[in-house]
Amino acid sequence: MARGFGGPCVSLPPIPTARQRTPEERAASAAEWEALAGALVEQHESRRKEWERRIANPEALARIRAQRQCSELRCLLRKAAQKRTYARAAWLLEEPPHITAWIAKEAADRFCANVERRTRSVYLRAADGCEVCAAFLADAGLDALYAEAFATD
Repeated sequence: MARGFGGPCVSLPPIPTARQRTPEERAASAAEWEALAGALVEQHESRRKEWERRIANPEALARIRAQRQCSELRCLLRKAAQKRTYARAAWLLEEPPHITAWIAKEAADRFCANVERRTRSVYLRAADGCEVCAAFLADAGLDALYAEAFATD
């Protein structure tokens, strides 16, 4: 055992080396990788063509935007309902002067004002004839979200 800087030096075991592959094995592996790469390139090209087809149609692009806007609004409604619930719980659990509850209520009010603005834009799109927005507004589960998010305390 050799001594190093302040302690014994331990030699590490030799690094195991992989056996050399035969040319047939290398050719088979290369063929597998080529097939995989070809499939990935083909999949990428088909997705790109599909996307180009979808965005070439302005109606389809408007529909995609409306779906995204409605989906985001649903998430915002859930978050607004959570903020209102937290503000109510903070009011009930906190001792006077309810500073945390006032801060939570103000934050919820600001957030709900933003949600109201986004909701108005969805209503305007539905009035302009957007079928996606009209279907979104006709959803029965949405009424419960609105009631919870915009309940007056």
